[in-house]
Amino acid sequence: MVLTIILSMIERSKICVNEMSFWNMRKFLGIIMERLVNG
Repeated sequence: MVLTIILSMIERSKICVNEMSFWNMRKFLGIIMERLVNG
C-alpha cells in the first residue's frame, strides 16, 4: 500500500521535472563528487 503511493509520487515527479533540471542536478552532483575526490 505504501509502495504504490511512493511509486505514484515518483511518477508524478517524473512528469513535473523537465530535462533541464535533470541535467542541472547531474551537473551539481558531478561538482560534489569532484570536490569529494579532490578534497
